[in-house]
Amino acid sequence: MRPSLVAVKGLVVNENNDQPLSDVVVKFTALSSPGFGAVGKTDSNGAFVLGTFVPDDGAAPGQYVVTFEPVKPKGGTKVPKMYTDAQSSPLKVEIPSWGSTELPPIKVSFEGLTN
Repeated sequence: MRPSLVAVKGLVVNENNDQPLSDVVVKFTALSSPGFGAVGKTDSNGAFVLGTFVPDDGAAPGQYVVTFEPVKPKGGTKVPKMYTDAQSSPLKVEIPSWGSTELPPIKVSFEGLTN
């Protein structure tokens, strides 16, 4: 059975200078079972809208860990390794069960980026 979904949009920025993180896939991995993940893609302003079953249809309420991957693996936006895996990403978000949700900016640290 499909869960009820909540409209979710957000923004991803560099925590050091608030510049947008563009052209990355944003993945929300559910922390509880049964969980439905959600995904979106940032635009040139770092903005994204989540989708679970189809693009932009929202996300199920619950707690998530947030990860990223570049849209273009070679020559695209570089993402620090710790943010590419749900086991190592420090980014956690809760989607409430009411109304639509505009998340506070998700800030990514690029300190020590070598890849």
